[in-house]
Amino acid sequence: MSLSEEDIKQIANEVYELQKQNKALNVKEPIYSKEWIKLRKEIDTWCHENKAGYGSGYQTLHDQIYGAIRFVTGCSRIKSLTKYDVPAARFIFEQMISEFKKNRGK
Repeated sequence: MSLSEEDIKQIANEVYELQKQNKALNVKEPIYSKEWIKLRKEIDTWCHENKAGYGSGYQTLHDQIYGAIRFVTGCSRIKSLTKYDVPAARFIFEQMISEFKKNRGK
C-alpha cells in the first residue's frame, strides 16, 4: 500500500493539529498569585534599598521578611501563598518596615 501525496499532506496536517492541541493542554498556570508577585517585587526593592542601613546583606533582610510571612500565614512554602494570604503578608511586611524606620531613625 502506497500513500498518495494528498494522503501524506493530510496526515501531516492532522499530526500538526494534534501537536498544537497537546501544547495548548500543557500550558501551566502561574505558580504565584498576581497579588503575591506585586508584593514580592516590593519586598525585593525594599531589601535592595535598605541593606546598607541594616548593616547586613540583601539575603539576610529577604530571609527575615519571608520567614515572618511564612510564620504568620502558616504557609510552609511561599509558593503556596494565595491571594487571600497576601493581605496578612503585606501587613507583616509593612509592620517590619515601620519598626525598621522607627528603630533606625529613618
